[in-house]
Amino acid sequence: MSRGALGVAGWRDQRFRAIGCGLPAFVALSGMCSTSLSTEPVRLIRVDRTVLEGAPMRPVPGTESFARLVRGGKGFVERTAYQSADGATSVDVKKFEPLVLQMRDWPIDEFMVLLSGEVEIVDGSSHVTKFKAGDAFVIPRGFVGFWRQRSRIEMFTVSHRSLR
Repeated sequence: MSRGALGVAGWRDQRFRAIGCGLPAFVALSGMCSTSLSTEPVRLIRVDRTVLEGAPMRPVPGTESFARLVRGGKGFVERTAYQSADGATSVDVKKFEPLVLQMRDWPIDEFMVLLSGEVEIVDGSSHVTKFKAGDAFVIPRGFVGFWRQRSRIEMFTVSHRSLR
């Protein structure tokens, strides 16, 4: 059904129907409608950068199949705030010391919000995009390029990996 045929309110109601229960999504997300077998209500999850306070940093791995450390990488720390039951979606809080990474065939779709610091990302066509605290962006699965970070950064990330 088209947006015009329903009108704005009708289109919005159809668009936000929760799968499997027919209630508006805000009701389903509040835990009043659930397709799980659990009797526990679905709870809100706070994502807070303070979980990194006092956490020890460890060196960034030098080489992964999807990234190679070019320079820096003396330390990073990350904490998972949420992971879906199937393990495909994760919400993390991360902190990285300055580094340069060569990214090859990035394995996940990853949404990022910089909380502090700045980063430059150079794509496979040598196009440079700069991000600073408060900016949000997505690194899509399969991305090839460079991550250049000259200062410490903190960020929230939401990642999704294909289970196929």
